[in-house]
Amino acid sequence: MERSLWVVTSLKKIILIIILFSIFTSPSWSEWVLVDDSEIGKKYIDFGNIIKDGNISTFYELSIFNNPTTSGELSIKSNLDLIEVNCASMTLTFLVRKYFGDDKGDKYLGEREINSSMNLKPNTGGWDITKKVCNYN
Repeated sequence: MERSLWVVTSLKKIILIIILFSIFTSPSWSEWVLVDDSEIGKKYIDFGNIIKDGNISTFYELSIFNNPTTSGELSIKSNLDLIEVNCASMTLTFLVRKYFGDDKGDKYLGEREINSSMNLKPNTGGWDITKKVCNYN
């Protein structure tokens, strides 16, 4: 009798863990919006996952190139950047870049940390895109 009670209690715990795990690992959806379309390619921002902390906004930018660019032996069709921007000083910092050999993200080529900053100038593409991110609620 004691053993069967232990089994039932254990099964209840396992079922509870499975339910909680499935709730907290459900897929999140991105809200990709086209923000730039030029002769080089298209840029999209994931507005659904912008993280704001005071004047700092962190976001993902997806670039899809019209013609593959090369880096060493790699033929890069798209890249995904993790970017941090100081909205007060309009300073943009590229944190991480992931490279893909296609425009769907199926052919992962690698990634690297960048940590490269730039001060944005008014009336440039970078300025306009960053203003959209900073003004997004």
